[in-house]
Amino acid sequence: MGIALSGIGGFDTQNIVKQLMYLERKSGSSLYDKKNAIETTVKSYQSLNSQIAALTTNAWSVYGKEYKLDQTYDSAVVWGAAQGKANNSQVQISTEAGASIGSVEFDVKSLAQSKQVTFDAAQLSSLMSDAAGKDGYISIAVGDRVTAINPASNSIQDVAQAINSVKDSGVAAAAIRVGDNPDGTGKYVLQITGKETGTTQGDFKIFAGDISKNLAIQPTSATPDAASRSISYKFADAATMRSAIASEVPTEGRLVRASADAVISLYGEDHSYSSNNIELMDKVKVDISAVKQETKADGSPVYLDYLTKGVRVDVIRDDSVASEKVESLIDSVNKVFNLLSNGMKSVEKTRQEDDGTTTRYKAPGVLSNSVGRQIQDQLSSVISGGVSIAGENGAVQTYSLADYGIDLKLNGSELSLSFDKAKFGEMMKADPNKTETIMTAFAEKIADTASGISDSTDGMLTQVIKTSETETSYYDERINEFEDRMVTRQANLQRQYSALETLLASYSQKQSWLTSQLASLNFGK
Repeated sequence: MGIALSGIGGFDTQNIVKQLMYLERKSGSSLYDKKNAIETTVKSYQSLNSQIAALTTNAWSVYGKEYKLDQTYDSAVVWGAAQGKANNSQVQISTEAGASIGSVEFDVKSLAQSKQVTFDAAQLSSLMSDAAGKDGYISIAVGDRVTAINPASNSIQDVAQAINSVKDSGVAAAAIRVGDNPDGTGKYVLQITGKETGTTQGDFKIFAGDISKNLAIQPTSATPDAASRSISYKFADAATMRSAIASEVPTEGRLVRASADAVISLYGEDHSYSSNNIELMDKVKVDISAVKQETKADGSPVYLDYLTKGVRVDVIRDDSVASEKVESLIDSVNKVFNLLSNGMKSVEKTRQEDDGTTTRYKAPGVLSNSVGRQIQDQLSSVISGGVSIAGENGAVQTYSLADYGIDLKLNGSELSLSFDKAKFGEMMKADPNKTETIMTAFAEKIADTASGISDSTDGMLTQVIKTSETETSYYDERINEFEDRMVTRQANLQRQYSALETLLASYSQKQSWLTSQLASLNFGK
């Protein structure tokens, strides 16, 4: 018969330690739960903080500002916007903030143009030969500057490249192929065109040699440029320079066109402009550069002395800019309200019970606390309170935002703002200045309130986030301490049960030896 010692047999140390550590770790699960709950709340706070910061930006943009202390802002960008239209599709209108409102009619007699000349090979060779006899430079005088250039060679291509290499010469050059030479090589001319239009600004003169060295006046600046082999001279003003170079003899090529002013007939009188982009009213520019000669069906000109007649320009207020800014502000407020509303809703969560079952339960939303409700109350109070403005006599009058199309609505527990663009447009047409005063005052209230919530230094929500992040750090430390204890505990258990396993294994060996010894005895014989 065999001997059996109770309790001695297979022993799974790893599984036993694993189960014991599971029980040990349950005591630390609350640390992780609290940390995760704080991190979830912080993420919600950060998302809300970003949205409120965007609300602040949108509020100041109603002013035309980028931020509260912006001193460069121009409210006319928003409230003085205008749009212009012309009855002639060839005429383009551009307006700036604060543009004059009104209409003007005129006839176009001629367009402004720049000077253009060409030099054939012989003419250019003569110019460069004269330049070589002086100092090797050619001079281009235009406006209030003279540019002295020393080309790499006398070829048309090199001279064109030398002129174009200079940053601010006032002209542009091109090598234009006009045919072929008898030997089959290309025949070129050097085309030089002024970059500016107008009788004065569009005119330029070309000289052999650096004429700035011979003038009776000194330039205000002289800037050499080794890379382009040039020297740029600036003078006090264009009139002084023109007078100074009058005694110099220019080198003339073939005149393709002379510089000219634009001429329009306005109120029965001719008026000249150096540019085709004419500021006919304050901050309203009329571009006539695309106007062509008006012709009859047979191609003959309709007018002998005019390009076209009867151009009418109308400039009206552009209320859409202000409307869009206010609408963006309303949209931004609604995004904040939506975040608050969603964050206040209860959420379904699960919990693992000790018996292994899972329990579902409802938990409050991360923003259903004093922080979320305080922010909601602050914003809704600003809106529902309207706008109060002090008059010249000190009396304060409060205006309802609903009169301007802004209405605060409550749907259950959810707040939202509606914006009636048509009603806002009517108020803009009726009294744009009053509408601007009330809307900018409203925007300022929103901006100041939002800034008090999300300011990056001392905003209420910013402080709450910092506090929550400090709490997270606290739990990180406690979790690290807990994990250190668990490592130590697991090592102790591993050592304890490994020793026990070794002991039981020795007992098992003894049991096997006793069994074999007993089996060798012959009790039955």
